[in-house]
Amino acid sequence: MRINSVCLPLIVRGVGMEYENIVFTILGGLITGLIGLLIEQWREGIRLRRKHFEDIKHKCLEPIRNKLLELRMYFDFWEGGPEWSSSNISQLLTSEIRWWESFTFSSRAHPLLYEDLKNHYRELYQDLKHIEGWVRNEYAAYLRAIHELLRLIENDSEFKEFMKGFDNSVIPLKAVLFSSLGVDKSKWPNTYSRVKHKLNELTTPIALQTRPGSAPTSRGWGFNHLRYSYSLMPKTS
Repeated sequence: MRINSVCLPLIVRGVGMEYENIVFTILGGLITGLIGLLIEQWREGIRLRRKHFEDIKHKCLEPIRNKLLELRMYFDFWEGGPEWSSSNISQLLTSEIRWWESFTFSSRAHPLLYEDLKNHYRELYQDLKHIEGWVRNEYAAYLRAIHELLRLIENDSEFKEFMKGFDNSVIPLKAVLFSSLGVDKSKWPNTYSRVKHKLNELTTPIALQTRPGSAPTSRGWGFNHLRYSYSLMPKTS
């Protein structure tokens, strides 16, 4: 059977269109599949990223916050804070185990996530590293400065007179220390109420006979001595 010359082009065109449809169908399926794959990968990336930040929040940032709150207790002067005394500080400084020498936030936070903070919160990471370095290198000096303040109080004859009428030295020592450092009375209300009558007698206006940068010259444990020593303490900022 011979194919009419008019029909042949139509047959060829029909076959071509059929193959073209097949190709476009295959390409359409591939493109749809590729788009679906990319969308799924994008969704998975978002899920993993969300999980990563959730891990950072719960396993790193929250433990760091708790450790910062605990660390603050070592510096804050208030009624429920550390029992400051020269003997306690001497024991801390001479102890074989000095917690501040190995202080790090990674002891509480997830170590890998803690180091990963520099990829997401660089400034926070640098601030935390600065705090770690300060505690390890300067906290001992801070304790020695407090020790000097307490020594000035405990060895003073006026303070020994002030102590009379108290069962022990803890209450009067805390009161004089807090008063000298200007700690607001709202932070030690119970202690203040117990010593107010005697504290007022000893804290009548004291003439400040101190030149800038020089040691105080007033007698006794007057505020000059304590404020001068306090000015020598390493600052946390």
